Amino acid sequence: MVNQVELLQWCIMTRLNFSRTKKLRYLSLIDCVERPLIPNVSFDLARYTNANCEHEFRFDVAGVHELFSLLRIPDEVATVYNGKVHDRCPGIEDMCIMLRRLATPMRYYDMLHPRWYVQWHHHLQRRQCL
Repeated sequence: MVNQVELLQWCIMTRLNFSRTKKLRYLSLIDCVERPLIPNVSFDLARYTNANCEHEFRFDVAGVHELFSLLRIPDEVATVYNGKVHDRCPGIEDMCIMLRRLATPMRYYDMLHPRWYVQWHHHLQRRQCL
């Protein structure tokens, strides 16, 4: 059984009056597929406690939702580069990514996060002895 894409490809390739460039243009249009919204996203703002949300985004959960509605961010945000849609994600997730990026620079806690402390503990201890 031949599907529609294969039939369209066959029609384009068998046209004698199409130049090679024109055939390639038409074939490239067939392969252009819109990226779907990824359904297995593990981000869920409802799972965050107010303390975690304030630590990550500097707003509590209700504040993030209020900011989302006040800024009128659409329910789905798409990144566009050179006229093509590259990635799409829910608007609330996009806003949380932005808030996280705005909250992270120059926080003392982030600089001394436990995993970094464990990794560099011996070097820090040796430095204090000098």
